[in-house]
Amino acid sequence: MISQRLARNIVAGFLVGFGVSTFLFFVIVDVVWFAVAPLSARPALGLTYPHNEHGSIGYFSAFQMAACTILPILAASMFFVGWGVLPKKNIRDRSNKLSMSMRFDSDDPERVLGWSQLAGFILAPAILYGAGRPLLVALTG
Repeated sequence: MISQRLARNIVAGFLVGFGVSTFLFFVIVDVVWFAVAPLSARPALGLTYPHNEHGSIGYFSAFQMAACTILPILAASMFFVGWGVLPKKNIRDRSNKLSMSMRFDSDDPERVLGWSQLAGFILAPAILYGAGRPLLVALTG
């Protein structure tokens, strides 16, 4: 029988790794897509959605815009949910009117957190491309 702490460490590590990898995947596809995006709309190609990249406007397809909107939100939510699920011990917090800080030690005697983070990091692109791409294509037509 798997303990609750072990299960939480596996899930938390996977979600944190998934979130980090998803953010890196977003940065890579955004840079690659913007490098080849036309500077004026091309309705015949479906490139009609303006995308602002540090002051320059390039035109993306509906799929590209949906991906560039959903990926950073997914990355942040997976990372913070994983961090919240993580079992903690020796919690030390300090707060005052202007700030709050918290330091803790992770409760991982089985040492599975690192491996589960690596698994989430490696599997995220396959999951995003395998399940996310058909879903976004179906949503954007």
